Amino acid sequence: MKTIFINYADGDDFLRVFLNDFPGGGLFVPTTETFDIDEEIALELSFPSIKDGWLICGNVKWRRSPTKWRSALPAGIGVSFGSGERSRVEFLLDFCKGVLGSLRKPGRRVPVDFRANVLSNGKCLDGRTKDLSSGGVFILTDATLEKNTAVELDLFIDDETGGPERFNGHVVWSRAQGRDPGIGVKFDFGSAVRRRRIARLVGEVEDSLVPPPPPSIRKPVRV
Repeated sequence: MKTIFINYADGDDFLRVFLNDFPGGGLFVPTTETFDIDEEIALELSFPSIKDGWLICGNVKWRRSPTKWRSALPAGIGVSFGSGERSRVEFLLDFCKGVLGSLRKPGRRVPVDFRANVLSNGKCLDGRTKDLSSGGVFILTDATLEKNTAVELDLFIDDETGGPERFNGHVVWSRAQGRDPGIGVKFDFGSAVRRRRIARLVGEVEDSLVPPPPPSIRKPVRV
């Protein structure tokens, strides 16, 4: 699967090329590279506050070839997102519209980059988190684990304290190929305390991605 890297200056840049005419949403991707119709590709989208990127996959639905006319529309492809990317699409739209902090959504995935240890069958696998939701986490790792494998996760949420926080879960998918090999883990919460901890962490990440309000301009006071 090919990967295209796109940098956006802000959320408005993304919203201008978002395609609403696809059922699950889509994106216009400027490129002169040749792609087959229905070819699956990965998009690594970066913003000033999400420098590590946000990975989302889709299928090429149409192509626009380059022309010699300066007035013509730019060359590129229309990428349609499938139902499996719904939570990532919703995050992008809420993030780019600036409503993350005011509109909480259960199950929303947010980008996080924590050091992580995956413990399974007496082995400890090193990795890093890529995204997190109230129900699970995507961990970048070269190791592969079978679906439904029970795991213990040590997440180094605050490296300054030095100690990890442990969570239990099981593998729901594993990917060995591509740019971001890793595993998807669903949390198995043993208590409401652990569930609230993850929900609070997701909320903290959402708050950190909300742009600060513009500085107020004081009008001069006439004496």
